Order: sequence, then structure tokens, then C-alpha cells
Amino acid sequence: MRREFLSNLGLEPDLTEKIMAQYGSDVEKLKNQNKILTENVENLTNQLETFKQKSIDSQSKDKKLSELLAQIEDLKMQNLDLDTHYKNKLRVLKISAALDKALKAANAKNNKVVAPLLSDFLETAELDDDGNVIGLDSQIKALSENPDTNFLFDNKIQNPQGRTPGVGNNNQEDCPSDFSKMSYEQICETLKNKNKE
Repeated sequence: MRREFLSNLGLEPDLTEKIMAQYGSDVEKLKNQNKILTENVENLTNQLETFKQKSIDSQSKDKKLSELLAQIEDLKMQNLDLDTHYKNKLRVLKISAALDKALKAANAKNNKVVAPLLSDFLETAELDDDGNVIGLDSQIKALSENPDTNFLFDNKIQNPQGRTPGVGNNNQEDCPSDFSKMSYEQICETLKNKNKE
């Protein structure tokens, strides 16, 4: 509002001054309120931008976190699979060693021939605390006693018979003379006579 406008309306100069002072005061208040509101809007806009950025960062972090959690779960599953695989492999090795030991104790002629006959049993076999297969001895015994498979086992324990080297013979009939006191020709003659008998 301008002073000329109020003067043209026919207002007295005193009254015009009072109106202008009040108008200036009101405009200043409105300017201050407008300034405060503008600052508030700018502050809220900045906060909104900060929040948006944090939200984007948080979403990015959440995405990375979920990717890492998925990767951890995959690694856990792989570890579990490997653990199961190696436990089964170790079980098979322990059973194989126990089978070889038991077949040797049972005098199997060829472990590789006897082992396939036990394969169905060994698939579900369990080990005891000492590393022995539970029930394996009875299975091997059944094979060794079965007329169809007993030829795979050497049930007769053969101890070699013969002389022990370096041990003298006390039987005087085999050797009537003491060779240590004879010459070569005499030894040959004695042995020749011995063979004729």
C-alpha cells in the first residue's frame, strides 16, 4: 500500500501515517512469519532429503544384508552336505577296514570275492565303539558254514611241518656217523650207502 493511495482517498495525513505504521508493522510480522515458515520448509525439505538418502542407504544395506544372509545359508547347506558326504565316506572306510580285518580273522581266501556277498548287509551296517561292524561276525560265520560258499574260506589252519634250521637231529638211524670227523670221500660213501638201503 502506498501513501498516495491513502491521500487520494481523502484521509488526513495523521491518519495516513498511523495506517502506514500499522500496515508496516503487519507486513513485517508477515515477512517474519513467512521467513520462519520458509526456513521451516527448507529445514523439513533437508530432513526429507536426509531421510530419503538414509532410506536408500538402509534399503541398500538391507539388500546387501539379505544377500549376505542368503549366502550364509547357502554356505551352511554346502557345509552340511560336505559334512554328510565325508561322514558317509569315513563310515565306508571304517566298515571296509573292519570287513578286511574280520575276513582275515575268518581265513577268507580272497576278501574281494567274499565282500560282495556281504554288500546288502554292509549297506545298513553300523559300527560299535571299537570300530567293529555289528553282526558282521555272524554273517561271515554263516557264509563259512554254508555249503555253497564255504569253499571261499580256508577252515583248516595249516601249520607248516619240517625241520628247524640249525637244530640237530637226535635220530641216529638217519645219520649213523658223525660227519664232522669224516673226510669228504667218507661222507659221500656213507650217503651213497644210505641211499642204497
